[in-house]
Amino acid sequence: REPGRQQPGVGVGQVPVGGAGEQVGEVVGGGHGGGSSARSRRSTHPSRASRIRYRVWRTDPAGRFTLANPRYCEIVGYGEAELLGMRTQDLAHPDDPSRNPEPFGRLIDGGPGFAVETRYVRKDGAAVWVSNSVTAVRDAAGAITALVTVALDVSDRKRAEAALRQSEERLTLAQ
Repeated sequence: REPGRQQPGVGVGQVPVGGAGEQVGEVVGGGHGGGSSARSRRSTHPSRASRIRYRVWRTDPAGRFTLANPRYCEIVGYGEAELLGMRTQDLAHPDDPSRNPEPFGRLIDGGPGFAVETRYVRKDGAAVWVSNSVTAVRDAAGAITALVTVALDVSDRKRAEAALRQSEERLTLAQ
């Protein structure tokens, strides 16, 4: 997809958050007016609603939260009011190096969005793994006005991968 081109089947202001036929989240409000009327609206197939693990959030160009939907707030344990003004780096796990400096630099320079897996620290101190898909919102001159991220909780997969590694290590030692 070319930068600035609309994805087929996704309207202006909408963020694709599911597979084909699953879900589209629409970011409504929260524009430059500074009001607190931002909300997230999405339509979904009822049988899949309880299984959807996507979270949507938006930051300003400096990385400060300007919107976080309730599903994202669930994953990090903070309310939207607490997140507003915080920076995404404030949630980064202290043992993890930044995983996105190169793709972020390309995005800033006009390049495409990117995906990255990272670990956050929840408000309660627990670690949570997420897969983030980051896209820039640009004005008519091409300057970034916001970053929109769709996050998928991948903690269960990460735990399963760690358990598999441990099992393989024990099997290797037993041989």
